[in-house]
Amino acid sequence: NIVAGIAAMTVGVPKIVLSLRSVNPSNFPMLHREWMQPWYREIVSDPRVRLVANSREGAASYASWIGLPPARIGVVLNGVDREGASSIDPDAVRRLRSELVGPDERLVCGVLRLSEEKRPLLFAEVARRVCAEVPGARFALAGDGPLAEELRAAIRPLGDRFRYLGRREDIATLLSAADATLLTSRVEGTPNALLESQAVGTPVVATRVGGVPDAVDDGRTGILTDRDDEDALVRGIVRLLTREDERRRMGDAAREFIRDRFSIDSMVDGMQALYRD
Repeated sequence: NIVAGIAAMTVGVPKIVLSLRSVNPSNFPMLHREWMQPWYREIVSDPRVRLVANSREGAASYASWIGLPPARIGVVLNGVDREGASSIDPDAVRRLRSELVGPDERLVCGVLRLSEEKRPLLFAEVARRVCAEVPGARFALAGDGPLAEELRAAIRPLGDRFRYLGRREDIATLLSAADATLLTSRVEGTPNALLESQAVGTPVVATRVGGVPDAVDDGRTGILTDRDDEDALVRGIVRLLTREDERRRMGDAAREFIRDRFSIDSMVDGMQALYRD
């Protein structure tokens, strides 16, 4: 954003929209640099520049950090490709599920970057506790990142009850094969994994951080917990795995929720409005 914004201003681009995909950089110690805040302040002083976030919490976070009135940052929610969700091969879903769980077992999936803010080690601890409580529970996690080796060590005692899948290209199929999706993040923008999970009818359990409350209808399409309430995360997963009727109701409601609120058309219309404003 900063480099592109400076370049666009220098060559006289008449409309400049910079997209903010999460909360402000000070929440990410690995990525944050001290020069970011003063440069953002310099860039937004130019009337050609508009900022847009993909969640209300993300917009509020950047506005406070930069020192802007919140109204200066637009909010356009992420769009989900419904056609892609509806074109998943059922045979591929059945094959993948049979690789990961037995016929009477339940699968919890995670799709996340293995970095500190996503808390993959908390994900592993929730899995350990759920497996101790629900005999047929199995977990699978797709993703990569700096905590990959620590994750492998944490899940080793679970044996084949926790499958670390690494980087995957078949995420929609994986989410379709799951009975529930778990996200344990410390901070978030609008997590696409939750949107994509609900789009294929898989309910979610997630921490109530950042844009997650925008992305999940708590109690209807999934279960949200306080950020550091590990017990509530465990209870949420156990609830979905052991109450089939509720899990199916939430999955059906999740498809409807994504269709109505997170369409590609709505996202495109919102972005066009920013350029026309």
